[in-house]
Amino acid sequence: MFSSSVYLGQSAFRLNIPREPEIDRIILQNGPEGMAGFVPIGPDPAYLFHNTTWEEGLRLEQDRMADELRERLAPFGGLTGRVRDRHTNDSAQIVFRPEEWLIAPAPWHNGRIALIGAAVHAVTPHLGQGAAQAIEDGVVLAECLSAHTDHETALKAYSERRYERCKRIVESSVAIGEYEMDPASHPDFDHAGLTQHVLERMVQPI
Repeated sequence: MFSSSVYLGQSAFRLNIPREPEIDRIILQNGPEGMAGFVPIGPDPAYLFHNTTWEEGLRLEQDRMADELRERLAPFGGLTGRVRDRHTNDSAQIVFRPEEWLIAPAPWHNGRIALIGAAVHAVTPHLGQGAAQAIEDGVVLAECLSAHTDHETALKAYSERRYERCKRIVESSVAIGEYEMDPASHPDFDHAGLTQHVLERMVQPI
């Protein structure tokens, strides 16, 4: 059951910002290198993210965050350019993390111990499904434990219900990241179409 996560080749900057009027939905903007995007998280706040190719294991000191992010966003215009110029000045407010993925083979339990969330299906942020799928794990696990008196049967049913759904999300997120890193090698890749397809599947009952 136990597997190691795989580094995708990208890392992500994130920064909470005041919500600009046009951020009324998730907005994506392709650049010469990487993807910038905006996600509304309330009436007033939103966050900026930037996925960028990054050497595995290369550290970025906290006090360098703002300079590095501004440099990588330099080619962007429009909304990203405005946010870069107005809001990317405080390194202490910027989060920078590597993007790793994992889909552990089922079953996801050993004896009476079951794993959920990123312990068995770490997902990159490209579909915004990491926390959502961990919550779904908890719901399904509770349902299976309620439906079966034998813990082995219950825990096996839990991973059987969750595996294919989580695998689809992990693999789709990885595909989007690989496209972002090298669009020329994926000329027929339908980013919007894949995202829409996965999200339509995600609203189906678990």
